[in-house]
Amino acid sequence: MMWMMGETIHIYAAAVDEDVLQAGFTITGTAALVDGTTFALDFYDDGTHGDITANNGIHTAQLTAPAATASLAVTVWGEKGNLLRKTDLQVPVVAQSAAILQVGNETPLDTNDNGYFDELAIDISVEITTAGKYDLYGTLTDGSGQRLDDSVYSSAEHGAFASGVQTVTLRFDGKTLRDTGVDGPYILDDLRFDYYAPNESYDFTVDSRAQVYTTTAYLAQQFEGEPLTLVAASDRAADLTGDGLYDSLAISVTFDVLVPGTYDWSGLLVSADGARVASASGRGWLDSATSAAFVFPGELLRRTGIDGPYTLTDLYITNLERRPETLFFVNAHTTAPYQAAQFGATPIAFDLQHHAIDLNGNGLYDQLLISATVAAILPEGDYDWSGQLVGPAGVAVGAPITGSGQLYPGKSLAFSVYSPPLRQANLDGAYSLTTAVAAQAPSTAKSCV
Repeated sequence: MMWMMGETIHIYAAAVDEDVLQAGFTITGTAALVDGTTFALDFYDDGTHGDITANNGIHTAQLTAPAATASLAVTVWGEKGNLLRKTDLQVPVVAQSAAILQVGNETPLDTNDNGYFDELAIDISVEITTAGKYDLYGTLTDGSGQRLDDSVYSSAEHGAFASGVQTVTLRFDGKTLRDTGVDGPYILDDLRFDYYAPNESYDFTVDSRAQVYTTTAYLAQQFEGEPLTLVAASDRAADLTGDGLYDSLAISVTFDVLVPGTYDWSGLLVSADGARVASASGRGWLDSATSAAFVFPGELLRRTGIDGPYTLTDLYITNLERRPETLFFVNAHTTAPYQAAQFGATPIAFDLQHHAIDLNGNGLYDQLLISATVAAILPEGDYDWSGQLVGPAGVAVGAPITGSGQLYPGKSLAFSVYSPPLRQANLDGAYSLTTAVAAQAPSTAKSCV
């Protein structure tokens, strides 16, 4: 505790043995200023001279705080027969050399223009009567008083304070506020203004305030965060052909994505002893609800002969839409203990969906679209593909549908038939896509569905 100049200081002393007050001791003491001036302290246990309760074993001395910013060196003795006990303490005395006036502006700052607040700046008006070195401390809390972040404006960084009224700014870190997960409004609490008096080894608190200001009701997610934070990951081995062997091992990794957008990603699959098993890469949209998929062909895992569990590690994730930035993660996920023999040859396997489309809104379908999404493929690369739409009896409807290009997991192929061939065939559905063939250009066909 500190005292202002001219305040009455009370010093309490007692002889204690294992938390039990000891009677019969005579208490004396002295106080000394830094210039060497020493004066005696008179202790009383009679209910007077500042003593609260008479004859309770707690002795009280009182003195007026000197007119100087200094630390009083107090020494207290207790004597009883041939027993002598001594203790020393420092009693800081300070002048009101500065004062906290009021809170001014509150400003959330987005310093990198990415749409998130890097800092929450709060201006504090102070008045300096004695120029010198000061520190202004503040704490940001939630409504229940839980500490969220601290800030300090220090002369060590900004230089000494001149006399007069001036404004200082406390800056609270956006990432710290986001990490707390606590939404505002926030409370500026425990303001403390400390003064470094000349020739003193430590600082003196010259003014303090509690719960001085309440901010706007920010959301924690409005503040700056890491570009990507790994949230969760899971694995799934898929038997796409129903032959009892897994055709692929897919690991989905979910991130807390600060800036949703299109990303590239790559990663390594390693064994329990760190041996490289396989690699995978992909590209697509990432946000906090859309995962990055790392798909490893079953045929490749079988050929390695290396059993699991496997660990997905050395992830490189690159944002392609904003300033290129690559993030790196290790040990993102460890799978179940799969055996290499559980995996089989990986075909080009499709997940199929169909849509009947009325383009002009006249109640008649203009197009039948079958979307075939690549679920697994080995190897990825350039392919030619074709397919035929047929009616219930296998009768072809329209001409074969063809295409070519890059195939990789997640790539969607459009097998589309417009209404004239469907109507002319005079065949009611259900329709089927058959003899769907994908051939790695320029080699032989790899799969059909």
